[in-house]
Parts: sequence; structure tokens; C-alpha cells
Amino acid sequence: MKLLSLSSLSLLSLLALSSNASAQAATSIVISQYYEGTGNNKYLELWNPTASPIPLAGIKLTHWNNASRQNWKTDGNIPTYVYDLGNVSPGITLAPGEFLLLANPAAAAPAYAVANADAKPATSGNTAIMQFNGDDSIVLYSSDTYTAANILDAISFTGNNGVDKTFYRLNSEKGWSIDLGSQVTDFSSVWATDKVLADVASATAADPWYLAFKPDVLPPVLDSFTIAADSPSTVTPGVVLTYTTSGGNPLEFQVADNADFTGATWQPYAASSRTLLTGGPGTKTLYFRVRNASGTTTVLSDSIDLTEFAPTSKIRFTQYYEGTSNSKFLEITNTGDTEVDLAGWTLMRWTNQTAEDYKFTGAGTGAPSQAIPLTGLVVPATSTPILPPGGTIVLANNITINPPPGGTTAALANGNISHNGNDSYALYSGPVDPANLVDAVGFTDLGNEGQDKSFVRLATTQGFSFTAGSNLTSFPTVWSEVPLADVDSAFLGQNNHLGTYPGGGPVGYDAWALTAFPGITDPAITGFSADPDGDGVANGVEYYTSGDPLVGSAAIRSITGQPGQLTATYRRSRTAPGVTAAWQWSTDLKSWNESGAAAGDTAVFFGTPEIVDGSDPAWELLAITAQISGNPGAVYIRLKVTRP
Repeated sequence: MKLLSLSSLSLLSLLALSSNASAQAATSIVISQYYEGTGNNKYLELWNPTASPIPLAGIKLTHWNNASRQNWKTDGNIPTYVYDLGNVSPGITLAPGEFLLLANPAAAAPAYAVANADAKPATSGNTAIMQFNGDDSIVLYSSDTYTAANILDAISFTGNNGVDKTFYRLNSEKGWSIDLGSQVTDFSSVWATDKVLADVASATAADPWYLAFKPDVLPPVLDSFTIAADSPSTVTPGVVLTYTTSGGNPLEFQVADNADFTGATWQPYAASSRTLLTGGPGTKTLYFRVRNASGTTTVLSDSIDLTEFAPTSKIRFTQYYEGTSNSKFLEITNTGDTEVDLAGWTLMRWTNQTAEDYKFTGAGTGAPSQAIPLTGLVVPATSTPILPPGGTIVLANNITINPPPGGTTAALANGNISHNGNDSYALYSGPVDPANLVDAVGFTDLGNEGQDKSFVRLATTQGFSFTAGSNLTSFPTVWSEVPLADVDSAFLGQNNHLGTYPGGGPVGYDAWALTAFPGITDPAITGFSADPDGDGVANGVEYYTSGDPLVGSAAIRSITGQPGQLTATYRRSRTAPGVTAAWQWSTDLKSWNESGAAAGDTAVFFGTPEIVDGSDPAWELLAITAQISGNPGAVYIRLKVTRP
């Protein structure tokens, strides 16, 4: 309990001991603590130091902003903001020795500081009352006649003297003056200034600088509860719950799929929350209740139909490119067999902490970081917003600064294409609603999975999930990462060329294997690691080096050496997306090491490949040099090709 929170008898004795002939004890409520924290963390603690209950109705809390911070000292001036304490209920009367904590609606620290829900002024015109900074004055009046005769209390500043500070009362004596230039720090016998914000954050109820509040005398009232903004149905099991309460101070909520709340846990109260509908498609009913220290509200329920997700169109994202600066591109393709009019369609981008919001139905999903209407797009092939079957368009951040790599496909410039590796896109065939969701390129805020990367689509099957934490990399059979350098050097006809999409079906290695082994499905022959011609070169390496898997050949075309150095030449296919190549070295053909690794006194570093011959449209001849340090008896090198 705070030092100030004493019984009436003890309190009056304390006041008698601490008063002097010139001191004036308060006869009404006073400001007992001021807390000006960072951001929205603003609190004012009020106290009834008298022996009688005091109704709050009609008492005005005023905020005098910036240059007007001393205007309250002159009768007749009008405050910047006003709040009638009669708006606080059920505590419209403050009992003797009782405290009331007023807070900014968004205040979150100190964590223990609990203001009654209706003591967070948030209605129009009142919000700013609790947005004071260190150069604003706060004054309590007994009425809306703003004269010195009606001042109950004040905490006053002459400059930015209250920024990032807290002050708490030592007694109920007068701690203000209408003299120009006077401020709270002039009253050291009334206001203590010895504590910093960290002291308040770690305070206990026994400390005078603890932010105290009026205990709830009634439970809160649950006024409304809806699932997904009262939508009749949803295709996503993730839904946003919205609700309103009045009175009291809601501390926790509980949601369950049964009226008995069996298996449900109490969770910290928040303005809205999210939950997952379980059990597959069908009508889902959720039950909701709130509680505070005084009790639990009545239960409200709402129902929604969970239906199977079925894309409304065969328009798909088919390539994603997240390069440096403004080099941001999206490729969109009509993978169906009928034309699609994109007029009325919307592309939505969710950024950072909201990257997974497209997975939820309800409040929040309608407010992405950027909404990009496609109505105004002109598809070059049709000179309209109509995308023909097999048609592909490229959306760019700004083609005048960064034209698409390859340079052969015009991009449709749109300044909103400005994603980073932790942003998601969702495409809607109409209003932003999961029922209109066509496709998504999803990432999460945690992993930044798309940073400095490009991905190409391998199949038209669904490449995203409503499961929390899932992202594009969760679908290796649908999406394949391609190095940015490969996209930058790609040419028209390659799957990794922005503006080219083969039309669905197998692509990458799988498409190559169908051509290389027509009519054969035996994985011992067609598998990525298989070697059907027995030449020691696996199919995956043949794919990457533009080799023939049925005719013996060497992956490394030539190798030359000199002391401390080996140079190898090899071919790299221009049409081999979805794989990663790396050079390794060994001294015994048993243990293989990566570039830069050491084994004994030997280390080998592989340089950057250089193009020796780029004249062939199917492949290019590269050379790579290995620098060798130490004294190995022999060094062997190999090309390793992998895929997800």
C-alpha cells in the first residue's frame, strides 16, 4: 500500500504533523503522481486525501499544451484539452484515501500499472488529454470555469522539465502557484523528484512512487462479441475476434468451442485477439467471456461457417524477386485456359509484423500495408486489363530505375511493389476477403525468408498455407529458389526469366528428366542422384552442366595446375533452375571440404567463376580457380549439385 493510502484518522494526523502555518491542505482530490514515460506511456494518479467521499462528476482535468503551459495562471484562458472525470465509472465517487489511475489508452509500461478501462480517455476530443509531454501543464478544476478560484490542483512546468520523469506527492499540501515562472520543482516539500522511471517500474505497492489504482467494485460488462467482423463464413481457420466491454477493468479473456469452457485457458486481455477454428469444415460456434478481480462477465457466443478453400481463378504468382534497393519484381501468370479480366482485382502487401495477416478473416485483414488495385493495368498482349491464357505480366517497383533483369519483357511499373524478405503478397479477385483469395506469396516476420532471393514456380498447385509460421519455403515442390545472378542473366524462354512461365506442370529437373528419359519412370534411372550411364556423373550434375545422362562424359571439361593453384573448366546450363552448385576439395577422396575450410595444414579457396565461352544458347563455359595453401601431397576437387 502507498504511504499516502492511510485510514482517515491516520491521514489527518499525518497532515497535522506535516503542515505548518502557511501550508494549505487539500479539501478535494489532488494529483498524487505524474508519469511521463516514452511513447504512449503516460499516467496520472489522482488521490482523495480527505475524510469524505468525493464525486468525480463535474471535475475537469485539463491539459495546457506547449507554449500555453502557463496560461492557466491567468483567469479566463481556455485549456488545450479537457476531460470530465464524471466519464469514469463505476468509480464516479472516490472514497477517502482512494486512488484512481488515469492512463493513455495505449500505455503499456510499467507492466503492473492498471488503469480502469473507462479511466483511459479515448473518446473523440479526449484522447489527447493523456498525451502530455514534459513541457505541458496539467490542472484540475472544480468546474468548467477556468479561474484560479476553481483550481483544485496543478502540476506545472515552465519548459521541458517533465520529460521522461515521474513525480509523486509527499503530502496533500498545495504544490502549485499562479506566479509566472513557478513550476512543480519549486515545491520540494510537496513533490518528490528523486525517482526515475525505472524506479516506478520496479516499485511495490508499499512504495509511495507505486502507480496505484481504484480497485474494481464490479466485473466488466461484455457488450459485444463477433467472429471475423461478423462474417457469415470463412475459408481460413484463422479468425480475428472482436469484442467490446464497459465498466470495470478487464484483465483476462477466455474463448472456447464449448459452453462449459472445458480445456480453455485465461489469457491476458487485449483489444482484439486471434484464434484457430478446429475440426475441419462446418459451422463453428465460439464462446467468449472476460473477467477482472471482481468477477466474470456473462458469456456471449457467435457462429461462422468454415468452408473448404478453393481458388476462384487460375491466376498464379509465378516468380518473386527481392533484390537490392528498388529491384523488386513479381511475375503473375494466367495458368488456366480462359482469359481473365483483372479489373476489380487487388494485390495486397503485408509487411513485417503483419506478414501473416492474410491468413486471418476479420479485423486487421482489411488493412494491409499497401493495397494495389490492378484495375488500371494494361496487359501488353491485349491492351486491356485482360490476361489471356498462358499470359504473363511482370510488376515492378520502378522500371525507370531498375528495369527487369533480362531486359526482354516490359514490366508494368507500380511504385507499391517494394517488398522486403519478410513481407507477403495476397491476390484477390474482388474485395479483400478470404473468399476472394486467389494466391499468395507468403513469408513471416521471424525468418526474413525472402531477403535477397528469387523464387520460381514449379507447379500450379497451391503454394501457400493458412498454418501459422508457414511460408513459401514450406513448399519445395511448388517453389524453387534461383540465385539472383541466374535471373539477371536469364533469357526469354527460361523459367527463371522474369516474364517467362512454361505453363505449369513439371519444370526444372523434373521437366529435364522427362525429356532425357522419355517413357521411363524408374527412379534408379531418372533420379537426381542416379547415374544410368555409369560415367561417375550423377543426373543432377548432368542437368546442371548440360550433359547427356545416357552418354558417358566428364562434368569437368579440363583442369590445369601450377604450384598452389588449380583451374577447372566446366559447363553450366542456361536452363537449370532449382539447384545449387558448390565446389569442394579433398586430399584423400574420402573427406570433402568446403571452400575456405582447412584440413591439417592445407586450405583451399575457390574463386568466383568466370565465363570463358558464352556463345552457345544452351550453356556457357566457365572457369574456376582454386588457391591452395600448405603442403598437401595431392588435392582433388569436385562439383557438387544439390536441390531442395
